[in-house]
Amino acid sequence: MEAKVAILEPFFQKPREAFHIREAAKLTSINHTTVRKYLQEMVKEGILTIKEDKLYDMYMAADSPAFRNIHLYYTLEIIRKSKFLAEIEKNDKDAAVVLSAFTESIELCMIYQKKKEYPTQELEKAFGKNIAVQYYDIKKLQNCLKKDALLFQKIINGIVINGKITVTDFL
Repeated sequence: MEAKVAILEPFFQKPREAFHIREAAKLTSINHTTVRKYLQEMVKEGILTIKEDKLYDMYMAADSPAFRNIHLYYTLEIIRKSKFLAEIEKNDKDAAVVLSAFTESIELCMIYQKKKEYPTQELEKAFGKNIAVQYYDIKKLQNCLKKDALLFQKIINGIVINGKITVTDFL
């Protein structure tokens, strides 16, 4: 699984781009024959698709549950290993929710008892994407949710990476 995830890194960082085998090999520093073997396997599994080019086949991220699941695993692993999550865990009462991880940036929502901003530089470097963090205390969040149904939906459908959130927190 580790080799597969390593080979998929360029596809996670730029999901709308297509890559040649040698390009993926160069970006991941893995032998091109190994990359070819795994890319062909992942096409069969529905994780990637082949885009035929003039000379060589190009591989793209498939818009499939299989790709999204592995991308989610990759995203959560990087967050778990980062100092960002360790900092959040020091403040038990703070809840952190991943709102969106599949776009050009990653959205996080922090619900806090006592406001503290967390540094995101390490995560931005690891992902090669911007990290957008929205900070709310419970009262401010309740007011925002009354006006913004989309934010409520994102929080409910998001992945809680620290703390806990119940629907009654928002009522």
